Amino acid sequence: CATATLPLPPLPAHPHNNQVERKSDGKIYALKRVNISKMSKREVQDAVNEIRVLASVRHPHIVSFLQAFLDKGDSELCI
Repeated sequence: CATATLPLPPLPAHPHNNQVERKSDGKIYALKRVNISKMSKREVQDAVNEIRVLASVRHPHIVSFLQAFLDKGDSELCI
């Protein structure tokens, strides 16, 4: 994984959001982890659609999408 979880409090919007430091540049980012291991195919597709929407949104009051990847043996989607 290219990030290191920092000992910072969770972001207020959701308990599964964390602040992380990307090892490659030392910058702080928000990271949302979604456990997809028990999701139906439809639910996983909905999560992928959420990524597509986030990637297309450009607005000064919305956090920009950087990347998404699978972690923990492809059971966790990191956005």
